[in-house]
Amino acid sequence: AAQTSGSSDRAGDDGQSVADACSLVQQTITDATAEFGESSSSDPATVVAAMKAAAGKVAEVSGKITNDQVAALLPNLQNMFSQMADTVEAVAGGDVSKAGDLTTLGTKFQETGDTFQKLCATS
Repeated sequence: AAQTSGSSDRAGDDGQSVADACSLVQQTITDATAEFGESSSSDPATVVAAMKAAAGKVAEVSGKITNDQVAALLPNLQNMFSQMADTVEAVAGGDVSKAGDLTTLGTKFQETGDTFQKLCATS
């Protein structure tokens, strides 16, 4: 079977191309990253709030994504923001046993981001 271009419409996508879906998600990630960048690492509460807001923004944009390929990545992306918020909150609250989880989550976050970027780069 011939492989279709990443920018073409596929069955079940309601006419949304990978490129269109990636554009919507990328803007959300850019906005969330900017908000996270503005939070102070010396104030864990602002980091937690920024991560929770980012998870909420990904959830919000999920309703606008009908492209199956891109939609499949969004739960992992949303989960990464939520897990990072929960872990930072736990560490800030004194649970040092969660400190190692930050590295693991950072790696998973990078992998999820890389998967998203690879998909979107082909569109």
